[in-house]
Amino acid sequence: MINSINHPWGISQKMKDRMGSTWADMDFEINDRLSTHNMKENLMDQSVGNLYISNIYIKMKYKDLLTINKQLKKHVNHSYNSDIEQKFPVDIKSHTLLLNKKEIQRLEETIHITISSLLKKYQLGLYL
Repeated sequence: MINSINHPWGISQKMKDRMGSTWADMDFEINDRLSTHNMKENLMDQSVGNLYISNIYIKMKYKDLLTINKQLKKHVNHSYNSDIEQKFPVDIKSHTLLLNKKEIQRLEETIHITISSLLKKYQLGLYL
Protein backbone atom coordinates (compact mmCIF):
# COMPACT_ATOMS: atom_id res chain seq x y z
CA MET A 1 0.00 0.00 0.00
CA ILE A 2 1.31 3.43 -0.94
CA ASN A 3 1.38 5.96 1.89
CA SER A 4 0.60 8.99 -0.23
CA ILE A 5 0.14 12.51 1.10
CA ASN A 6 -1.77 14.21 -1.75
CA HIS A 7 -3.49 11.19 -3.35
CA PRO A 8 -3.07 12.54 -6.91
CA TRP A 9 -5.23 9.77 -8.39
CA GLY A 10 -8.26 11.34 -6.65
CA ILE A 11 -7.95 14.75 -8.35
CA SER A 12 -10.61 15.39 -10.96
CA GLN A 13 -9.77 16.14 -14.58
CA LYS A 14 -11.44 19.55 -14.21
CA MET A 15 -9.06 20.44 -11.37
CA LYS A 16 -6.06 19.13 -13.34
CA ASP A 17 -7.01 21.34 -16.29
CA ARG A 18 -7.44 24.35 -14.04
CA MET A 19 -4.32 23.98 -11.88
CA GLY A 20 -1.94 22.19 -14.26
CA SER A 21 -0.35 18.77 -14.32
CA THR A 22 2.61 19.72 -12.11
CA TRP A 23 0.25 20.85 -9.35
CA ALA A 24 -2.07 17.85 -9.74
CA ASP A 25 0.61 15.14 -9.87
CA MET A 26 2.74 16.47 -7.00
CA ASP A 27 2.95 13.96 -4.15
CA PHE A 28 5.05 12.62 -1.32
CA GLU A 29 5.17 8.85 -0.85
CA ILE A 30 6.16 7.82 2.66
CA ASN A 31 8.62 4.93 2.93
CA ASP A 32 6.69 1.82 3.99
CA ARG A 33 9.78 0.42 5.71
CA LEU A 34 9.94 3.07 8.42
CA SER A 35 10.06 1.70 11.93
CA THR A 36 9.74 3.22 15.38
CA HIS A 37 13.16 1.84 16.27
CA ASN A 38 14.88 3.49 13.29
CA MET A 39 13.12 6.79 13.89
CA LYS A 40 14.04 6.73 17.58
CA GLU A 41 17.69 5.95 16.86
CA ASN A 42 18.35 8.49 14.10
CA LEU A 43 15.36 10.58 13.08
CA MET A 44 17.22 13.29 11.16
CA ASP A 45 19.09 10.91 8.84
CA GLN A 46 16.15 8.55 8.37
CA SER A 47 15.09 8.09 4.74
CA VAL A 48 11.38 8.91 4.98
CA GLY A 49 10.22 8.64 1.38
CA ASN A 50 10.14 10.14 -2.10
CA LEU A 51 8.92 13.49 -3.34
CA TYR A 52 7.35 13.22 -6.78
CA ILE A 53 7.25 16.46 -8.75
CA SER A 54 7.56 17.21 -12.47
CA ASN A 55 8.10 13.52 -13.30
CA ILE A 56 11.07 13.34 -10.93
CA TYR A 57 11.37 11.16 -7.80
CA ILE A 58 13.58 12.74 -5.16
CA LYS A 59 14.63 10.62 -2.16
CA MET A 60 14.19 12.58 1.04
CA LYS A 61 15.54 12.30 4.55
CA TYR A 62 13.76 13.90 7.48
CA LYS A 63 16.37 16.66 7.74
CA ASP A 64 15.85 17.42 4.01
CA LEU A 65 12.14 17.94 4.66
CA LEU A 66 12.86 20.46 7.42
CA THR A 67 15.35 22.38 5.28
CA ILE A 68 13.10 22.46 2.23
CA ASN A 69 10.08 23.48 4.30
CA LYS A 70 11.99 26.49 5.60
CA GLN A 71 13.09 27.48 2.07
CA LEU A 72 9.59 27.06 0.65
CA LYS A 73 8.05 29.39 3.24
CA LYS A 74 10.35 32.11 1.90
CA HIS A 75 9.36 31.27 -1.68
CA VAL A 76 5.66 31.41 -0.79
CA ASN A 77 6.09 34.88 0.74
CA HIS A 78 8.17 36.06 -2.21
CA SER A 79 5.71 34.82 -4.83
CA TYR A 80 2.51 35.85 -3.03
CA ASN A 81 1.74 39.00 -5.06
CA SER A 82 3.04 37.68 -8.36
CA ASP A 83 1.11 36.83 -11.49
CA ILE A 84 -0.13 33.22 -11.64
CA GLU A 85 1.90 32.48 -14.77
CA GLN A 86 5.20 33.82 -13.43
CA LYS A 87 7.70 31.03 -12.70
CA PHE A 88 10.25 30.98 -9.89
CA PRO A 89 13.33 28.74 -9.58
CA VAL A 90 13.02 26.40 -6.59
CA ASP A 91 15.99 24.26 -5.55
CA ILE A 92 15.22 20.86 -4.09
CA LYS A 93 18.37 18.97 -3.28
CA SER A 94 20.26 18.89 -6.62
CA HIS A 95 17.20 19.71 -8.76
CA THR A 96 16.11 23.18 -9.85
CA LEU A 97 12.43 23.41 -10.73
CA LEU A 98 10.53 26.31 -12.27
CA LEU A 99 7.23 26.60 -10.42
CA ASN A 100 4.42 29.15 -10.35
CA LYS A 101 3.00 30.46 -7.08
CA LYS A 102 0.20 27.85 -6.84
CA GLU A 103 2.70 25.02 -7.35
CA ILE A 104 5.03 26.51 -4.73
CA GLN A 105 2.14 26.75 -2.26
CA ARG A 106 1.11 23.16 -2.99
CA LEU A 107 4.68 21.94 -2.53
CA GLU A 108 5.00 23.80 0.79
CA GLU A 109 1.70 22.33 2.00
CA THR A 110 2.78 18.85 0.92
CA ILE A 111 6.09 19.05 2.78
CA HIS A 112 4.42 20.56 5.87
CA ILE A 113 1.75 17.84 5.98
CA THR A 114 4.42 15.16 5.47
CA ILE A 115 6.42 16.41 8.46
CA SER A 116 3.27 16.53 10.62
CA SER A 117 2.14 13.07 9.50
CA LEU A 118 5.51 11.48 10.19
CA LEU A 119 5.64 12.90 13.71
CA LYS A 120 2.02 11.99 14.52
CA LYS A 121 2.47 8.42 13.27
CA TYR A 122 5.63 8.10 15.32
CA GLN A 123 3.94 9.46 18.47
CA LEU A 124 1.00 7.09 18.01
CA GLY A 125 3.36 4.15 17.46
CA LEU A 126 2.06 3.33 13.98
CA TYR A 127 5.54 2.42 12.68
CA LEU A 128 5.86 -1.09 14.02
